[in-house]
Amino acid sequence: MTPSSKVALVTGASGIQGLSLLKKLVDMDEWSHIRAVARSELPVSSSKITQINLDLNDKDALSKGLREQGGPSVTHVFHLAFQGDTSNTDKTTFIWMANIVEALEKLGAPLEHVYFTQGGKYYGVHLGLWDQITVPWKDEPLKSGRHLPPNFYYDQEDWAIERVEKGAKWTWSATRPSAIIGYSLGYMNALHFIATYGTLCKELGAPLRYPGSPDSFHVLNECVDVDLLTKCMLWLADTPSAHNSSYNVCNGDLFRWSQLWPALAEWFGIETAPPQKIPLASFMPKHEKTWKQIREKYALKDIPYDKLAQAEFAEMLVNIPQDAFTDVTKLRKAGFDGQKLWTRDVYVKWLNELAKQKIIPDYPALRKEADT
Repeated sequence: MTPSSKVALVTGASGIQGLSLLKKLVDMDEWSHIRAVARSELPVSSSKITQINLDLNDKDALSKGLREQGGPSVTHVFHLAFQGDTSNTDKTTFIWMANIVEALEKLGAPLEHVYFTQGGKYYGVHLGLWDQITVPWKDEPLKSGRHLPPNFYYDQEDWAIERVEKGAKWTWSATRPSAIIGYSLGYMNALHFIATYGTLCKELGAPLRYPGSPDSFHVLNECVDVDLLTKCMLWLADTPSAHNSSYNVCNGDLFRWSQLWPALAEWFGIETAPPQKIPLASFMPKHEKTWKQIREKYALKDIPYDKLAQAEFAEMLVNIPQDAFTDVTKLRKAGFDGQKLWTRDVYVKWLNELAKQKIIPDYPALRKEADT
């Protein structure tokens, strides 16, 4: 395409992936405009960005909204919105994607590519114990590793495959990241739980105990920096040889919480202690008053406590019973060379960013100040 001729429609624009993507697109000359679908006010501003409100459930209202708000010029869809729970049985996220693409087609939009994010739940990580012989989970051939449905990831993928086979003019791609590390106030954010839990331990004078099962403390895991994920989705959208397929993606390393935990404790300036399983979903809400006091003490941003703690997701994350990681060879062979990050550095980077944004206290800076 010619410079400044690409127009992105980004759903879930205020979420962890959406915010990272918006910041990246704004700085790329080839993207002339971004239609950002979000209900809450976006913290990113640019003359390129137009925030739009769409009813993704009502096809007629959606078509009308797209027609009136720049839909006919859209060349790329990045479907990052999510609705549902940890079971992945709610099909709403898939239905939204299908509704959007079909509406754009009817409007005659010059649609070229559709991207959507899946995740580790494609392989059933949310269902509990699995046969370790299947790990690392492989994304080749397509549809490998599926469990007994329902799982809306399968609906998305099957729909995209069928549409292309029937002659759709656009191509598609998808990634399957595990835990995504980055800033947002949306659902399923591992970083924010670590940040909130570590701050509470620091302020209450408690050591940083791993709050999950002792077994999960030592299993192998993976995650991905949201900025790396954003680079990957843009690379996929711009690489025809990689189109019409799904890819595992991660930082590039594997980690055990037992290896990462001392680095996290060091950032907060507290000691570690042996793991102690805590029912986070019932324990974390009891510290809302404490968090208010912390927020006032350090003049932090007034963000709802439940948006930060996210105990239900965290409880699942820290109780993974067995090794849980994917094989990313397919993405590397396709040509994407970004998976070169150390997870320890990623967590430290984002804890520093949260401190910079006044979401948690800047403990490293406070220690430095105290030493001078």
